[in-house]
Amino acid sequence: MGCRMLSACLVSLIVLGCAKNHTTIPLANTTREVSFSGSMVHYISVANSKPAKPAIVFVHGWACDHTSWDDQMRGLANSGFPLIALDLPGHGKSEMPRRQNFSMDRFADAVAAVMDDAGMKSAILVGHSNGTAVIRQFYRRYPKRTLALVVVDGPLRSQFPDPKAAEPFLNMLRADDVLEQVDKMMSPALQSMHDPNKRDRIHATMMATDRRTMLGALEAALDPAIWPSPPDAIDTPLLVILAQSPFWDADYEKFVRSIARNLNYQVWPGVSHFLMMDDSERFNHALLEFAQSLSNSQ
Repeated sequence: MGCRMLSACLVSLIVLGCAKNHTTIPLANTTREVSFSGSMVHYISVANSKPAKPAIVFVHGWACDHTSWDDQMRGLANSGFPLIALDLPGHGKSEMPRRQNFSMDRFADAVAAVMDDAGMKSAILVGHSNGTAVIRQFYRRYPKRTLALVVVDGPLRSQFPDPKAAEPFLNMLRADDVLEQVDKMMSPALQSMHDPNKRDRIHATMMATDRRTMLGALEAALDPAIWPSPPDAIDTPLLVILAQSPFWDADYEKFVRSIARNLNYQVWPGVSHFLMMDDSERFNHALLEFAQSLSNSQ
């Protein structure tokens, strides 16, 4: 596989990290920190005004933080669904994990710790980009706490079946000029975002991410243990929303349908990898409709 294709695959993997009739309100949330495995994990939440509705937990992507979901935390704040957006260990305002131990198990357990602190027994898990691997691992470890999964432009199979193919990019993250290299690699993907202010905010967040987190989170995403062969099934309801891209071809859709029994699969043209920011109204409406269908079936 050529260098250009490798670069495209990596971008797909790591950057791959106002609902209608709902009034957008200022972002007025409860901010908390929970102690998890010797370090603090930061999250924000919106309280549930209708206890019968399930919680929704938002998980950001590679080198991002909870602010990736600001449009959802605002736009869905008065929907009646309790909401949480967290910073994974080492990201945003969350502390670096002890011994810089990054893994998808640790990320999934951090989500569980946040839910425990918020008093949420179960939730709909929404993961963007690299957050897809986090919520998939959460489902493996906590199936009874997973009401449904929502995948936002992230992969459900490895973009690097041969882990050795990713070594050039891992080495890039170990280099002294890592920020310059990441900036060059991510710029094409960020340039396709619709709102320049949001684009600049995501770029600033990525550039502020600790290089140890960049490397550790990517190594966790490439761990062969989270990509079993044959792939394990997803029996919980699954909503997949993807930005139209050559990566999400007919073969990929066939793969997803082969592992998911209760699937809503959507591909949106005209949006970037950060589609929940590019078209927040459409995204919030789709998520709310999906969550409401689950609430009605309970």
